[in-house]
Amino acid sequence: MEAAALIESSRTLNELESYYKAYPDLPREVVLKHDLLRDGHWFTDAALELASDALVKSYRLFSYDLMPMKDMQRKEHRKITEWFMMRGGPYGLRPVTVQTTLNSNSPYVMTRSTARQSCFLKIKRSATSTFPAP
Repeated sequence: MEAAALIESSRTLNELESYYKAYPDLPREVVLKHDLLRDGHWFTDAALELASDALVKSYRLFSYDLMPMKDMQRKEHRKITEWFMMRGGPYGLRPVTVQTTLNSNSPYVMTRSTARQSCFLKIKRSATSTFPAP
């Protein structure tokens, strides 16, 4: 299963890279994971299709999603993966697991990228992403 994350808002590649330069002792994986958890991320229909074979997110007493379930028009809460993993890319990211935190207004959008999942920032490939098996 593969998908890509595209950042298409005011957040830019230069901004993320400025954090990498400002905090060289902080692993890049931590910076990117923090940003993904802070702003959440969204899945296109193609990414949801890829995630359909993955471990489905479980909702218990509360959720870390940044939007209410009633706003999930495509019933994402019944299809979305519990987490995904990113690694590699031009930054040489080590494997990092990210909890799925839905936000339809997020600058991060997971989508299908040819035959592989990739995390993109302003159309620059940042990492390869995978979903957990059920």
